Amino acid sequence: MGLNSFKVLGASWAAHKLLQQVAPQCLTTASAGNFGRAVAWVARQNGIESVIYLPADTTPSVVQAIEREGAQVVLVAGPYDEAVAQCAADANRYGGGRGVLADIGYDDYRTVPAWVQDGYTTIGIEVAEVLGGDIPDVVVVPGGVGGLASAVARVYSDRARIVVVEPSEADCLMSSARSPGGVPTPTRGTLRTRMAGLNCRNPCLVAWPVLRAGVDFFVAVDDESAEAAMARLFRPVDPDPSIEAGASGAASLAALMALSTPPFTADRAWLGLDRGARVLLIMTEGATDPLPLASVVSPR
Repeated sequence: MGLNSFKVLGASWAAHKLLQQVAPQCLTTASAGNFGRAVAWVARQNGIESVIYLPADTTPSVVQAIEREGAQVVLVAGPYDEAVAQCAADANRYGGGRGVLADIGYDDYRTVPAWVQDGYTTIGIEVAEVLGGDIPDVVVVPGGVGGLASAVARVYSDRARIVVVEPSEADCLMSSARSPGGVPTPTRGTLRTRMAGLNCRNPCLVAWPVLRAGVDFFVAVDDESAEAAMARLFRPVDPDPSIEAGASGAASLAALMALSTPPFTADRAWLGLDRGARVLLIMTEGATDPLPLASVVSPR
């Protein structure tokens, strides 16, 4: 669909379900970029308006891409979670005129995020069809609030080890896994990371129970690791094709590279990551913002 990100799979299905039940004049969501553009695209396809809430530090090229889909962009003076709160508050103020199409579940808002995750299962189902009977031993998927990871876990958790990767400064899923009782827990990180699509303080309340039951291993990587993975994808070993990935998309390869280092020897053995292992990496975005990729792969 020309959006260079997986997010439209969830946004389009959730919008389809929502529009069967209500007739909002506008679709609205909070986003770090990719989901907002997807919702704006879906709204335009349905001939309705869209309002997208973004963190104030969103790069101008990402803002412009969303505006080109016909959306009104509202920059919120805070991180993604504050954009979520502002989006919900404004939608309540406008009443039924705005349909909130969010991919994170919170408080009494859980039905739509569940639809979003249903849409994301498309990825796992299509990959399974392509692979046929060749089931991977390990699947590595980026975390964020956990929507995609939970969708992948629903497809593969009974057949493969599931590894979820997050930024080290936005590791809300790992924090939740480590918490007493394994309850949803915010990250203690600074929320300063170039993996913008994974920069989330809190897990999705709809996704977390699936992740808690179905994920085998959580790993956090820093920005330098993500950039090394971006460079490796862009300049692979022949005859592999060159892939232009964003930092969030490259996180899966960054996790595999990290797991291949000595500190993870015992974990690697437990996961079955030996030379014969078949590993599926889910890459969630291309170079949606070309400037970071250029800075990583340009000769120094």
